[in-house]
Amino acid sequence: SSFQVGDRPNTVAVNPAANLLYVANGSEDTVSYLDATTGAPVNGTLANSSFQVGNAPIDVAVNPAANLLYVANYSDDTVTYLDATTGAPVNGTLANSSFQVGDGPLEVAVNPAANLLYVTNLYDDTVSYLDATTGAPVNGTLANSSFQVGNAPTDVAGKPAPKLLYVANHY
Repeated sequence: SSFQVGDRPNTVAVNPAANLLYVANGSEDTVSYLDATTGAPVNGTLANSSFQVGNAPIDVAVNPAANLLYVANYSDDTVTYLDATTGAPVNGTLANSSFQVGDGPLEVAVNPAANLLYVTNLYDDTVSYLDATTGAPVNGTLANSSFQVGNAPTDVAGKPAPKLLYVANHY
């Protein structure tokens, strides 16, 4: 089945606990929340079920245990934290709920057990580590919390035990 979403959908994530589907709409700077079974917008209309995020959202990841949705905003080098059920910015405003990462964030992955969010940064060849609840850099500053990887990291996945992180590099 096909479902109506915003302009230039980039990626999707599923929250099985809440039966929700999230779609990053790259040209509208929104994320749409849909019923994962029916595809219907959760708040009746697509306009009421699409929530503002940063510039050019390109990837989404969900943390059902913390009820958080993470959105990588490619063009403004941020990650936005939203309530995974309501779409509300976790800290009240979009500005207070968007956190600086490296240049060209492309992919996000969450490790709920370690309370870590990993973000690949395409143009500075790093992965940023953020607190998955607060958005704070894990080592105090973004510089100390971003680690060099190969050229043009395009994807990231973690394995909680034995604490491994896998990064795909484009070049």
